[in-house]
Amino acid sequence: MIRTSPKAAVAALAGTIDLWRREHPEMADQLPLEDLDQWRLDAVCSHDEHLAYEAFRSQAQDADCLVMTQAALVVGLKARSTFGDNRRIVGVVVDEADRLEDAARSVLERRSSLADLDRCRQSIFDVVNRDDIGISPGVRTRILDLAMDLPGLIAPVHAFCGETRSLRDREIGGSADQLVVKGDEPWLTHVAGAATALAKTAAAMRSTRIPALASVADDVTARASIHSEFVACAKDPDKRLGRTFLVFSPKRGFPSVLVAAKYGSRIVQRLWNPASYDETMSALTPATIFTSATLSQPGLRGAERLSDMSRMVGLDWTPERLQVDLSGQHAPKKYGRVERFVLAHPSAPMPPRRSGEDEDAAFEADAAAYGAHRAACIVEAADRPPVSGRKRILVLTTSWFDNDLIAGALPERLANQLIVRQRGQSLAEVLELFRASEDAILVTPGAGEGFDAPGLIGRVLIPRLPFSPPEDAFGLPLVWQTENGTKASSDVVRMMRRLKQMIGRAIRVSDDVAEIWILDPRFGLPSLVQRRELLTPARQAKPVYHHCVPARFRGVLDEAEVFSPAEPAKARRRAAGGRR
Repeated sequence: MIRTSPKAAVAALAGTIDLWRREHPEMADQLPLEDLDQWRLDAVCSHDEHLAYEAFRSQAQDADCLVMTQAALVVGLKARSTFGDNRRIVGVVVDEADRLEDAARSVLERRSSLADLDRCRQSIFDVVNRDDIGISPGVRTRILDLAMDLPGLIAPVHAFCGETRSLRDREIGGSADQLVVKGDEPWLTHVAGAATALAKTAAAMRSTRIPALASVADDVTARASIHSEFVACAKDPDKRLGRTFLVFSPKRGFPSVLVAAKYGSRIVQRLWNPASYDETMSALTPATIFTSATLSQPGLRGAERLSDMSRMVGLDWTPERLQVDLSGQHAPKKYGRVERFVLAHPSAPMPPRRSGEDEDAAFEADAAAYGAHRAACIVEAADRPPVSGRKRILVLTTSWFDNDLIAGALPERLANQLIVRQRGQSLAEVLELFRASEDAILVTPGAGEGFDAPGLIGRVLIPRLPFSPPEDAFGLPLVWQTENGTKASSDVVRMMRRLKQMIGRAIRVSDDVAEIWILDPRFGLPSLVQRRELLTPARQAKPVYHHCVPARFRGVLDEAEVFSPAEPAKARRRAAGGRR
């Protein structure tokens, strides 16, 4: 990412950190350490949106290799730019390619909070009422009258959102974070009215030709464009431009209007497809390589895996594009080894869940039990003999809340071994500390992907399944999208990909040997383990989650140990001398 001057960056770089915030909410607290006024990081862009990318391209002219974020790649594809001389780009390698479609959707989506309209109105008032602005009283009154109407236009939308969300919450027995907008809602006329009022206000401000008003008018125009596009997309029966949602903030309850890109994969096609409307235009690169441990959804086989990956990146299933070698599998001949899986007993505490503001006491009790159980599992792992000489333990938490809760429940006797990552502390820094101590226990969020410590890790502990953390510290772990009275989790496939990546942290090179501890009872137990132990899995467990374990390790999973801190001595005997 290119850092620019404050004035230049205010109108450049769309989407990059918003995407990062959503993908790594447990690390978002680090962002205030930066001066965010020097970045343009939302989905609302002005006319010089490509400013930072032009700077990037000018710096890239003499580069042999360009390294960029996926969001930067997508914006480059949107601008039909390869950030350099097209003849010199011989190929593009996309790592963690299963994230590419999400990156494309994030960059292409259009979103605006209804709360932003209040802030937008206030910014209009602030600049128009300045004594030094040099605006005539008549024009000032006209602009203020137009801006004054905004809250009245949006109030019916707020009321509808509150009533509808409450109804859907009861229907699905959870929390509706997103509501599909079908296009026949009566409140859409109010959103259209707000868009018109914003456009008229911006036009009135721009007509003054006063620079201070014109800069504010750019933002007002962008808001008007989003709301107008939202209404048009909602009323389009074919949803050609994208699907429309109301998205709620768990903390404040303010809804946002969102136009979600229908096909994130379409823009990715520009890597190899020339523009259909311009036959003189060539593909942006002659070769593209996608790499990831989770290119396809875990659990798919054979042609299904290729089909899933092809859909994700928009690859055409045509004879001239689909070559035989695309259906092959390229993998090392020799893998590392998982020595043992340790799974949670079905009675283990579930991750804490807060479903209402009046349930603080129950939540605190659940959180305490959850933290104590996971801490007891870490203590047990630390007390066991090393795994092939490796004593280090990596505990992969999914949020700062879990990180603090579990670390706080650990006993003082582990203090000399314990490394607890702190807010604002880089992953590279804690990795160096982890390397320096042979018996280190690292408790950290944000290390499920990209954490590379070959030959070091003896045990990887996963306290909870990595569903997307909610935007607030205590909300539901699932994102619900409701439509036509039905409900579905949009997060399961993403969770399975993340879990497979977490498991992969233990096996980085061919001579790695490790144990994997999955401490969330929702992972369930293989059928062979159920019969052996005479146990019934937790009600929320789903056998499909077992596909997150690579096929070469499934035999070890079928022999998994079931651990309960209530019976540590029995567990140690089984670990040391057999299963029975």
